[in-house]
Amino acid sequence: MTCRNHVEIPTYTEEELLQIAEENYNKSATLVNKKIRKGSFEVIVTKAGFFNPFEWGEKKQYFRVDMEIKNIGKESQYFSPSSMVILDGKGNQYESSFSGTLRTFSKIYPGVTKRGYVLFENVPQSLTSVRLVFELGYDSNFNPYLFEYDITLNKQND
Repeated sequence: MTCRNHVEIPTYTEEELLQIAEENYNKSATLVNKKIRKGSFEVIVTKAGFFNPFEWGEKKQYFRVDMEIKNIGKESQYFSPSSMVILDGKGNQYESSFSGTLRTFSKIYPGVTKRGYVLFENVPQSLTSVRLVFELGYDSNFNPYLFEYDITLNKQND
């Protein structure tokens, strides 16, 4: 007797898995659209939320921040933010990972805008608000410009 009842398990390419993760992120991400201009840079945090891509066959969870960086100065500048972290208001700090699409050490020419995202690990999904903090560029006294963004998150429907 042969068994004719079987189920095919769907398979996805890496590109399809990334597209699914992008679609899920875009459905649940919080629109932020907060702009800060300091020194030679205008930085807009466009949206933020939890991002769950598959890496090496395993589903990962990151906190993702989408950004646009524009050089508003008259000379090329390196986009090289330091100490980029997420703070949760409970005394916890979450470091950025070395993945994402935003190159955090790249030269940007005047008038050019770069877009991408930065990922953070181990950010609890139960948080309702976070603060993104980083330093970028220096004033005339060589004090770093501090960029701070308060982000209220959409409630997750998990």
